[in-house]
Amino acid sequence: MKIQELIAWIEQRAPGTYFPFMFPTTGPDACSVVTLQAGGAKDRDTGVSFPAFQVLVRGAARDFEETEARAYAIFNTIANRKEQQIGAESVVVIYPVGSVPFFIGIDEVQRPIFSMNFNLIIRP
Repeated sequence: MKIQELIAWIEQRAPGTYFPFMFPTTGPDACSVVTLQAGGAKDRDTGVSFPAFQVLVRGAARDFEETEARAYAIFNTIANRKEQQIGAESVVVIYPVGSVPFFIGIDEVQRPIFSMNFNLIIRP
C-alpha cells in the first residue's frame, strides 16, 4: 500500500485536507497528516501482513474544540472498518490503537494536534 492510496481512501470517507508524512510549512492550519508505519512482521507461512498507520489532525491556533471534533470524526470513520480495498491491498480489518484520538499538544504557534494510530490486517 502506498501513502497516496491510503490518503485517497481516507479522504473519500472523511473529506478534508491531508498531506503525506509531515505538515508542510505552507499548508493550512487545519489539516491532517498520514504516515505509514511498519506495524507487525508479515506472517511467513500465511503471507498475512500487519502494517500500521498514523493520522495527525492539526487545527487553527487555540481551536481545541473544532480540532478535537475533526479528530473524532476521522477516528469514528476509520475505526473497525472491515473488508476494505485500499489500492491493491485487500484489508481484512482496520482497528484503532486506543479508544479515542490522543491530544499530543500544541505546536510553536499554538495549533492543537491530535494523534490516532491504526493497525491493519491485510490478506495476501
